[in-house]
Amino acid sequence: MTISSEGKITDVNKATELVTGIPREKLIGSDFSDYFTTPEKARKGYHEVFEKGFVRDYPLAIRHISGNITDVLYNATVYKNEIGEVQGIFAAARDITQRKYAENELRKAHDELEIRVKERTSELAKANEALKAEINERKKAQENLIQSLAEKELLIKEVHHRVKNNLQIVSSMFELQSTYMKDKQAIMAFREGQNRVATMALIHEKLYRSGDLSRIRFAEYIEELTSNIFVSYGVNSNQIRLNINVGEVFFDVNTAIPCGLIINELVSNSIKHAFTDGRKGEINIELRPENMEKYLMTINDNGRGFPPDLDFRNSETLGLKLVITLTKQLNGDNRA
Repeated sequence: MTISSEGKITDVNKATELVTGIPREKLIGSDFSDYFTTPEKARKGYHEVFEKGFVRDYPLAIRHISGNITDVLYNATVYKNEIGEVQGIFAAARDITQRKYAENELRKAHDELEIRVKERTSELAKANEALKAEINERKKAQENLIQSLAEKELLIKEVHHRVKNNLQIVSSMFELQSTYMKDKQAIMAFREGQNRVATMALIHEKLYRSGDLSRIRFAEYIEELTSNIFVSYGVNSNQIRLNINVGEVFFDVNTAIPCGLIINELVSNSIKHAFTDGRKGEINIELRPENMEKYLMTINDNGRGFPPDLDFRNSETLGLKLVITLTKQLNGDNRA
C-alpha cells in the first residue's frame, strides 16, 4: 500500500483488497485509517513514519467489510522524489493471526496447568487430613511414621515436578518472545535468560527422578548441563572440546543450583568470547575436595583470555556479577 502525505491511499496490492474486502478502485483516494479497528492508533503510526522516516512491526487490526478482524504488524517507510522531497509512505503488513492464536493457546495451557496444580494441591490436602484421621484412630505410631515419610517423599517429588514444569513454561515463553525480536543483542539476552532457567529446571528434573531427594550426582548433572549449553549455542564439538573431571560428588539442591548457574555463566562466556574467528580450543571443568568442608571448582579454557584491563571481580556484565554473587552465596571465594 502507498499513502500520500495527506493520508490518502494512492495504490494497493491484491492482498489489501482481500484483507479489506474492498476493490482497488474504491480503496484508492480513501483515507487509509478508515479500515483499521483503531483509526487513531493508525494515524499516530502514520505521523511517526513522517517523523522518523520508518516504523517497524507496528501492531494494528484490519476490519474486513464482513466484520472479520485480521491482526497485522505494519512496516512502513517514506518515499521521496528525485530531489529528496517526501512524497508519501510505502507500507506493508504481515498477518499475525496464527501467532496470536498460538499465544492464546499457550496462555490457555498455562492457565489450565495452574488450575490442575490447585486442584491437585487441594486433593493432596484432603488426602493428608484423611490420613491423619486414620492414623489418630488406629493410634499406631510406627505406621504413622512410615506413611508420613512416604507422603512427604511424594509431595517433594510433586513439588520438584511442578517447579520443573513451571520453569519449562518460562523457558518456552522466552523462546516465543525471542521470535518477535530482530535485535541480535536482545535475542542473545533472551537466550542467556533461557539457559539460566533451563539450568535450574534440570536440577529439579534430576531430583524428581532421583531415588535420593536430598542429593544430586553432580558429575552427571554437569555433563547434561554443558551438553545443553553447547546445543543452545550451536557449538561444533570438533572446534571446542569439553573436558570434565568430577568424581563421585553429591550436592543438595541449595548447593547444586548456584554451582550449576556458575558453570552456565562461565562456559557460556568461554563459548561466546574465548574462541572467536573460528579458533579451536578446550574448556575444562574440574571439581575436587579441598578439605573436609570445602570444594575447589575450576573452570578454564585455552582461548583468548580476559582483556588486560578487565577486573572480573568488579565487572559490569550481568554474567560475571552473577558468578561473584553466587560464589558468595556458597560462602566461597573467586580465584583468578
